[in-house]
Amino acid sequence: HLKRFGRDRIDGPLTKIDTPVEFSVDLDLQAYLAQPDMDASYELYGVVNHHGSLGGGHYTANVFVTSTSDDGEGPTPPGGEWFNFNDSRASQASVEDLDHRAGYILFYRRRAKRRL
Repeated sequence: HLKRFGRDRIDGPLTKIDTPVEFSVDLDLQAYLAQPDMDASYELYGVVNHHGSLGGGHYTANVFVTSTSDDGEGPTPPGGEWFNFNDSRASQASVEDLDHRAGYILFYRRRAKRRL
């Protein structure tokens, strides 16, 4: 969860924070583990975005899809692909389309549970 709402002062009004936040598609937390022999490699698979202001805004999502489609037409391309979801619309996207100014919640999944 990225803190996107805050106050300028202790008693000030809440405001939307639009500062870009750099987040990686690959996240390695191995250096922070008590047991350094465990793999702690994660991959980004979803981003919830908030567009607009504190008083009114809109949520969209970017999701990395890796499984077979529901229509049975077969799997997604090797490795998967990104999609953008905006209300009832879904469109193909790319990792370059991820909005670092609007990212609100990041979803990571562990790549593997194996010993190094």
